[in-house]
Amino acid sequence: MRNSCAFKVLTIIAFSPAFTAAQNVAPTRNHDIEPEDYFDIVTMTECAVSPDGIRVAYTEMAWGEPKQPRTTELWVVSTDSGQRRRLTFDRVGAASPQWNVDDGLIYFTAHYKRPGEDSPPYDGTTQVWRVSPDGGPPFPVTRIEDGVGQFVVAADGKSIYYAVATEHLADEWKNLQKEFSDLEYGHGVDEFTQIWSLDLESWRENKLIDQNRYIRDFAVSPTGNRIAMITTPDDKLISNEGWSRVDVYDTATEKID
Repeated sequence: MRNSCAFKVLTIIAFSPAFTAAQNVAPTRNHDIEPEDYFDIVTMTECAVSPDGIRVAYTEMAWGEPKQPRTTELWVVSTDSGQRRRLTFDRVGAASPQWNVDDGLIYFTAHYKRPGEDSPPYDGTTQVWRVSPDGGPPFPVTRIEDGVGQFVVAADGKSIYYAVATEHLADEWKNLQKEFSDLEYGHGVDEFTQIWSLDLESWRENKLIDQNRYIRDFAVSPTGNRIAMITTPDDKLISNEGWSRVDVYDTATEKID
């Protein structure tokens, strides 16, 4: 899906009037390829087609100024003209662009940091934001301490679902960590996942899933009555090799199948 979406964006740009006109001009080689040319490479990482099909939102990873690491910003391109617009500019690591059918805005995750800020959403933690495809300042949708992980915009656009991480101290390590709390432990602390919903009208949050399991990925049904999840006993990489399973949460019964 990601590759097909990226191909569509490249096709839009390639067949835009400006790009097509440029192809009629023979390229001029003005220098030999050097290692520094690597830093001019940009990579499209994710994209999402608008519900009406007239725009595509995508994230573009590129190098910044000299000695600056790569970062990812949010762009939008017209499927008709190929005209592009950059929507974020602050080295925020934009990711997971999604369109909301209800308000026509683009929702995404990013980490904004303002000097002197030590509380969300401007403390550098990853939050969900939204922005108009016509530009303007992004608006913080979530303000979750320690930030959020994955998120999904509901099919009806009335709410979002997001994941947050919680730490769980294993029983066999509790007494030891209580006695020697200043030490760093390589084992004994597991990361589990909670799934929350956020009503975009009332801004009320509701915790839906808290099952002492790590959720690696999740998807919400079009009606919002079920949530499918790929889960593992903990967040260790090896747990994904043979210990993962598919769970389905029923919002009516509040049970997992």
